[in-house]
Amino acid sequence: MSPTFSDGDTLVVDTGINQLENDGIYVLLRDGNLFIKRLELMLNGGILVSSDNPEHKPYTISKSDLSEIHIIGKALWALTGKSL
Repeated sequence: MSPTFSDGDTLVVDTGINQLENDGIYVLLRDGNLFIKRLELMLNGGILVSSDNPEHKPYTISKSDLSEIHIIGKALWALTGKSL
């Protein structure tokens, strides 16, 4: 997610938010792996998954595949001092 925050930065994550309520940066679990990604709800019910790092291309998760991901929480703040 560089340049928004870097590897090793401490994040404040609200684990009470475990579904996509609005666009933002979320911690999610997929296939046993944790990811921190920017999620955007699409009009067709799917999710656009992107990274602030231009080396990682955005992709979509269709509405029918949403059961494959589990939202752990929403990132609210990084110790870098940047509000997310």
